[in-house]
Amino acid sequence: MVSYHLRNILSSLRNADQNYSLIDERDKIVVGISGGKDSLTLLYALSLYMRILRMPCADLMMYMPRGSSPSRLLSQWL
Repeated sequence: MVSYHLRNILSSLRNADQNYSLIDERDKIVVGISGGKDSLTLLYALSLYMRILRMPCADLMMYMPRGSSPSRLLSQWL
């Protein structure tokens, strides 16, 4: 069962996607998270939303040490 707050987050995500065409089937989405409650909630909500849309969602987790170059680390995946 989806909580009231998560339902509101998913509704906001859906509205933003529909209004601004944020997510396309061919998109690769990278979410940078800090590990805090807000970023983990965003990551969870986005994964649920992708499931609702029945769009493929690849799991990729990567640790990036402070000062490392994201473009170098992600270049093979993107």
